[in-house]
Amino acid sequence: MDVSVSARVSGSVSNGATHADAYGRASLSVGDGGEIDALQARAAAGQLSPVEQGTLARLMDRAGGGTAAGTASAKAPKAHSGAKTAADFTVTGGTKQDKADLNAALKYLQQTDSSGKAVSPTATKLIAKMKEGATIHIIHDGNDSYNPNTGVLNWDPKSGLKVTSGEGIQSAALGLAHEMDHEVNGTVGKPTGDGYQNTEEKRVITGSETTIAHDLGEPTRKDHYGSTVVMTTANAHTDVKSGKIVDGAIAASATTRH
Repeated sequence: MDVSVSARVSGSVSNGATHADAYGRASLSVGDGGEIDALQARAAAGQLSPVEQGTLARLMDRAGGGTAAGTASAKAPKAHSGAKTAADFTVTGGTKQDKADLNAALKYLQQTDSSGKAVSPTATKLIAKMKEGATIHIIHDGNDSYNPNTGVLNWDPKSGLKVTSGEGIQSAALGLAHEMDHEVNGTVGKPTGDGYQNTEEKRVITGSETTIAHDLGEPTRKDHYGSTVVMTTANAHTDVKSGKIVDGAIAASATTRH
């Protein structure tokens, strides 16, 4: 049985006759045994709960940490009147604060300028194309992913991504947009033999992710790697012009996670 999971970090799992390919935010290979087999069997039978869906995705797709310095404040984004909010999705596994973080991320991605035009038309259109009631399952381990077999998008509201280019840290909000592209426009990825690892990740990273990052002043990637960093807000990121963290900060207790 093959299970494909699209995510902000990518890895692969092998279990003899059963294997799963994960496409993600950064890359790591993971080996596991009976638990994956059991969860895959339940998935095939349509019996997985949202929590189990997140567990299966995380077993197939794991990433880790980073550090940065310098903080700065930024003007709170203003979203257009027709912007989607957390109420337009089925949000599972999260607290009241997690839902507030999701609303903040959606507002940030759909923000407008002084004339009312979308700062990132790409992000705004991508969110608009998400199905009404689509499931966003909140996690807290940095392993953002989208599973096309279950239709569940797993997202960590405080997971920034330190890119390998040295430009700094992408926001958790940008990671949400990355997963949304997999859900809205996803294709079956084929190996590329380069740092992007497969065609689906290369499509998302060089396409919407880079465009949205440029629109919002965030770091961009040239590969499918990176390390997650615990941030204080969903929108905290490195401003590429100043080199400082804006819209939040690195959490005081943040540790490198591989």
